This record gives sequence, C-alpha cells and structure tokens, in this order.
Amino acid sequence: MDWLKSVVEWVIAAFMQSLPIISYVIGPLIAAVSFYFNRKDRRELMAQAEALGRLKEEVRGSQMQLEEKDQALKGAIASNDLRSRQIEKLDRDLRQVTTGASELWKLKSNRPFVRYREWAHDPKGARVLTVGNLKGGVGKTTLAANLAAYISEKRQLPVLLVDLDYQGSLSNMALLSAGKEETESRVNRLFEPGASLATVVAQEVHLAPKLNRGWIVPASYPLAQLENELLLRWITDGDDVVDARYRLAHLFLDPDVRRKYAAIIFDMPPRLTMSSINALVASHHIVVPTVLDKLSGEAVAQFLTLVKVLKEEMNLSIDLAGIVGMLTRTEQLSGIESDIFNSLRDSGEIWREGVDFRFERTIPRRVAVARAAGEEFAWLLSGQDGEAFRQVFAPLAEQICARIKLDEWR
Repeated sequence: MDWLKSVVEWVIAAFMQSLPIISYVIGPLIAAVSFYFNRKDRRELMAQAEALGRLKEEVRGSQMQLEEKDQALKGAIASNDLRSRQIEKLDRDLRQVTTGASELWKLKSNRPFVRYREWAHDPKGARVLTVGNLKGGVGKTTLAANLAAYISEKRQLPVLLVDLDYQGSLSNMALLSAGKEETESRVNRLFEPGASLATVVAQEVHLAPKLNRGWIVPASYPLAQLENELLLRWITDGDDVVDARYRLAHLFLDPDVRRKYAAIIFDMPPRLTMSSINALVASHHIVVPTVLDKLSGEAVAQFLTLVKVLKEEMNLSIDLAGIVGMLTRTEQLSGIESDIFNSLRDSGEIWREGVDFRFERTIPRRVAVARAAGEEFAWLLSGQDGEAFRQVFAPLAEQICARIKLDEWR
C-alpha cells in the first residue's frame, strides 16, 4: 500500500504546486460568470421595474377612466332624472289639454305683450273679425269668403282673409276663383315673433281680378305641424319674446298693419288649436255661423261658453257680433229649424244677458251657394243664381258691418 500512498502524496503535491495557476484561470472565470449573471439580474430587474411602472400607469389610467365614466354616469343619471321630470310635466299638461281642450290657455299664466290693450282699443284701422265655431260643416268658409267679397266689391274697401284651417278650404276656393295656384302654407310665416307689415305684404295673395280690393294669406297642411311645434314649445317653457298665443295679435293689431285694411277676417278651424286661440286673442269681434239642427244648436252654446271663459281668463277685447243661421232648407223657417233658431237667443244670453245676438237674415242652401261651393265666391256669380244670393246675403252683410262698426275704420 506504500505505492498508493506515494501516488496520493504526489497528486496532492502536484495540485498544490498548480493551485496558483488554477487560481489565475478560475478567479477571472468566476468573476466573469458572476458579472454576467449580475448584469442579467439587473436587466431583468430593470425590465421588471419598467413592466411594473407600465402596469402602474395602466392602473392609474384605468382608474381615471373609471372616474370619468363614473362622473359621466352620474351626469347621465341627473340628466335622465331631469328629463323624467320634464316628461312627467309634459305628460300631465298634455293630458290636461287632451282631456279638456277648453282648459288649454290655463296651462300657463297670461302674458300679453306690453301694447296689446292699447293696440286692441285703437279706434283707427281694420276691424279684426273671426268667423268661428268648433263644429264643422256649418258654413264658416262660405260666410267668411262672401263677407270679404261684399266688403271688397260692394263697399269698395280693402279686406284681408286669413285662412287658419290647415285643410285650406277657403284658400283653395279663393285662389281657384282668382285663377291662381298656390300650394305653400304662407300663413305659417305670420306666426314668427318678428312678423310685421312687410311679412303680411310678402305672404298675402291679391285676389284680383275677382276681388279687386281683396287679399288672402293661404294655409295648407304644414300649418298643422307648426301649430304642434308652437304648442309644445309653449308648454315646455320656450323662452319666446312674444307669447305663442299672442303672435297674430302682435302682428294684426299693430297700427301699421291695421291701417292697410278696412277688415281682417280669420277663418277659424273647427278645432281649438293654437291658430284658433291666436285668432280669438287678436279679434275685436266674432261671428258664429251654425246649421239649424239640434246638434249644431247645442254646439253654439258650448262654443260661446268656451270663448267667454277665454275672454275673462285672458282679459281679451273680443266681443260677440252675432250668430248666423246657415244653409237652411228655405228662407222661411219652419219646424225644427224655427225651434233651433229660437233657441239661439238663449245661447246668446250666455255671452251677455238681455241681448239678442241672432242675425235675422239666414242663408238658405240654395242653388247659388251649392254651385259656388269650393270653386267660386257666391257673391260674384252671374245670372239669376248670383242675383238671388246677393239679395239674401246683402242684408246680413250690412248687419255684420254695422255691428263691427266697419264704417268707422278710418
């Protein structure tokens, strides 16, 4: 075993002799390896730090987005709450309108323009007249058209017709008679807050050669949309300079406009629309035509009750000129027509006690009226038909002109 011991001792001696050499090689190698792994660790740490920084930024960005969305959500909730309250109010108001149209004007406090009463009571200028009834088919258009023809051609005075019914029956008849075509609802422009005499002149259509001193502002279906817009804006507190109910009064009671005509006649629709309210607010007088049957006779009392309440609630200057029996079977009333005509005296008492507001002359449904319907002014018909109509209509027209004091227009 001595030889093995000698070998081990030799190996150990050789290793010890070579150790300095190995240390010169291994030391730098270990240092290099350590340096490499240290740099790798630092890069990884830096990368991790950068990743952590990005992650923190993303978290902050997400938090800011969440905060913004939260604020937007709170704003949307507040906006929805406000809209819900507005919708509830609008719903209540609309229910009030639809369940009781006669209460329309009570939705908002009365707000006439400053010079309303001054202009309305100015004795000079046109007499503003509404031919109205909330029942259709009672001869409103016939009466309005032929009264205008009488004033223009018999009295030789300037007269303006204003069609406020979007169906445009008066417009179609008058323009067809004058040989003019018109599809535009010109009356819409009259409801603009800044409408003036220049607006009227721009929108009126001269009815010559049929009516040499007659003009009309025609209406058609776009008027219905305008009325809805005005109503909704008014209900939802639109900040208008001129209350939507006073638009036509602000225009037609203006002395500059009234001085241009002897009479301004509104043909009111058989509905309590914004146009109807405007016509009544702007008028000095109202004439109520009616067919002499039971249903129509009852409608007169209801209509006069409504207008009287409107007059009192809004402190209007309108007065009742009278009630006209229209489209009777004959000139001499008998039977049910006579009974209904007598009942109209009581209807007039609703407006003012002790006054008989009926016009004695009634207008029969004669050939002259039937032949002219929708195409011509009956007053202008030639031959026996025209003469017969003029003999019947002239006394009525004279009475109406006397009650509205047309001769004092200057």
